[in-house]
Amino acid sequence: MKENQYDLVAPFYDALAKLIFGEKLLKAQMHYLGEMKSSDRVLIVGGGTGRILKHPAFLHVKCIDYVELSAKMILEARENAGNLETVRFLEIDFFQHHGEYDFIICNFFLDCFNEHFLSMAIRKLAGLLSQNGTLLVTDFKPSSNRKNKLLVSLMIIFFSLTTRLQAPKLQDIPQALRALFSPVQRASFNNGLVFSSLLKPNP
Repeated sequence: MKENQYDLVAPFYDALAKLIFGEKLLKAQMHYLGEMKSSDRVLIVGGGTGRILKHPAFLHVKCIDYVELSAKMILEARENAGNLETVRFLEIDFFQHHGEYDFIICNFFLDCFNEHFLSMAIRKLAGLLSQNGTLLVTDFKPSSNRKNKLLVSLMIIFFSLTTRLQAPKLQDIPQALRALFSPVQRASFNNGLVFSSLLKPNP
């Protein structure tokens, strides 16, 4: 099995997330989707089962590329997309993808990587984003809360066994993003365990 391969968990991924977090993770992912413009070329990276595609904002954008490594996740995402005609599903390694986008959505994707590949992923995102584009990142962040720390440790163990998760621990994603991006809006969820941030490229 390749690293970060989510085929095995795809059929029950949403049910597991709902069992642990309710709808809070989905709420965080959708928090800033209304910021997309009708002229935007949109990239969704590591979109998983694609529940966010049900958000009405996607009906009004120019086009959507949905990049996901897991074939079974793409099957789930196609169902969730319904009759959305502007989306193109691409079963490809994100690092091999090319293009230019005005709005990039990166939800619970960067937490898959170790420190080295996290830095590579952020540089890749910067290369895919248009000059005045917007990056939306929703993910977990390190927390001093004991309950949150235990939950993150258990998630890493579970996904290491089921997906060959590359990350040995949760990286400080907001800090890593600052190398190339500046946050313009940010919201916290789940007692600080989850953040959602709109970012612009550093000048």
